[in-house]
Amino acid sequence: MKFSCVILMLAIAPAILPAGDTGYTRAVVERLASLELEGREFGTAGGARAVQVVDSLFEAEGLLPPPGAESRLQAFRSLLSGEDGSGSVSLTMPGRRELDPLEEDLWYMPPWSGAGTAEGSLLAAGYGMLTGPPGRWDDYAHLDCRDRIVVIQEGLPRGVDAGEGTDLAERIRLAERMGAAALVVCRDPFSDAPLADNVDRGLFQEPVSIPVFFVHSQVADSIFKSKGYTGRSWISRMNRARKSLNLDLPDRGMRIESRPSHQMASGANVIGWWPGRGEGVLAMSAHLDHLGLVDHEAPPAEGNVYRGADDNASGVAAMLAALRRLKERWPEGPPLRGLLLLAFDGEEKGLKGSRHFAATTEWEDLRLTLNMDMVGRLDGRPLSVFGAGRVPGLQEVLEQAAGDLPLRFADLEATPSDHSSLVEASIPAVMLFSGTHEQYNTPEDSPERLDYGGLAQVGDLLVNSLARIAEQDLHFELEGEAPRRATGAPVKVAMGITPGYGGEGEGMEISRVAPGSPAEQAGLLAGDRLLALGEHPVTNIFDYTFALRTFTVGEPVALRVLRGSKMLELQVVIGERRKP
Repeated sequence: MKFSCVILMLAIAPAILPAGDTGYTRAVVERLASLELEGREFGTAGGARAVQVVDSLFEAEGLLPPPGAESRLQAFRSLLSGEDGSGSVSLTMPGRRELDPLEEDLWYMPPWSGAGTAEGSLLAAGYGMLTGPPGRWDDYAHLDCRDRIVVIQEGLPRGVDAGEGTDLAERIRLAERMGAAALVVCRDPFSDAPLADNVDRGLFQEPVSIPVFFVHSQVADSIFKSKGYTGRSWISRMNRARKSLNLDLPDRGMRIESRPSHQMASGANVIGWWPGRGEGVLAMSAHLDHLGLVDHEAPPAEGNVYRGADDNASGVAAMLAALRRLKERWPEGPPLRGLLLLAFDGEEKGLKGSRHFAATTEWEDLRLTLNMDMVGRLDGRPLSVFGAGRVPGLQEVLEQAAGDLPLRFADLEATPSDHSSLVEASIPAVMLFSGTHEQYNTPEDSPERLDYGGLAQVGDLLVNSLARIAEQDLHFELEGEAPRRATGAPVKVAMGITPGYGGEGEGMEISRVAPGSPAEQAGLLAGDRLLALGEHPVTNIFDYTFALRTFTVGEPVALRVLRGSKMLELQVVIGERRKP
């Protein structure tokens, strides 16, 4: 707390500027992007100072703690994303060679696996699921799982809809309660995706108590062979019978040693509440964290700090500036029950803060959240809006509120920002985004590079849309499936391009090609649109990211590219991804 006085003094300076003045917005950006905050990395001292700065800014604007809370800070602890552990797995089958250890591409241990060693025979417990009526499904009826290594199938049986008891996290906790010594999860045998791809690394915020491994369908086939099954036929049998098929496998032994990293970090969301005089709640959100230091062993000097002015000091500044203007419009308070300002921590580590908020906070009357993630570099481009197609009626409201600001709407299968955590919790939410640029995820993402006139246009959109929704008492509901989480195995390879998140036409826009990169050597140019990477179709940055995980450094990969109206077939040699 020795720095609290300094932070308060620095936070007061921008707060005295007049509402609507872009000087206020710039002052907030400069404070958050300062070298003193050391890149605002979640779980670090610089990240903790950033939380205090945002809290002091909220306090200066008169924002209260949310109803029922004593503080604006919602503290939480979480496993760091991307920190896999290590371990070994061996499988013994009498009469056959011992697979000891299993090849690394046949198993995967998530970072939240429990530590320890388990050894013994196997017990297959269907999908490892217990659901209530109607259509009760019980995989543990008459099973004694104590001190056994339990094997379950990922996914859901045919005819069982997602609901209470079906979530994989609930099924892992159930195996713990049943006394399993360890849990082996068989991946989808009908998928050719790499084993670790799309395994939810953020499934648990703290380690579970037992070792948990995901295994390839090839391992499942070896496990079930003595009973006359493969992984596929085991699933098919359960689907046809519409009931569990449990298999005691005393002749199949496994030894599991789990050495996870269990690197925990602490952070806090900052939640500000502006109470009103009506019904319903609206929210603005932005993440406050960034990437930290380039070299953690060196001092936080220029060039060694990921400044994060656009990503995402711009989002925090935009919602604070919009708040000031809304307070001028509604001097007696909003015509709502209240307005929430949500500054999420840990977004860069896997949406940690927004997932914690969504999992621990109930807002039944939260009608809509406008999430800003990188809104400071419009530079004459349209503002991208992700997810409005899942909120019927919202696109029309935003278009009317935008004035002269052109909008580009897109509904993607997976989105990597905090609004997706809210959508998963059935809260209508969309993301505003001004686009990538050459300084994205570099120390050069600094305050002087921002388009403050464009940032003011984003503020106009926020004010006009929230005012329209509140004053006309508009309600929204989500439709369609929630976007899949943009998580999974870390991306360890690269091509040397900066993807665009929008643009008109097929495929994914390439906004920049790094000099000397594999992409430049392959002949790619800024403005090209990538249609396919190897056998993987690419329609957006998220398809591109998932496809990259399937390749290794030095591997030649065919590209299909659209340049203007001309279709090109190129080849790139995949390179190694550099930090950040």
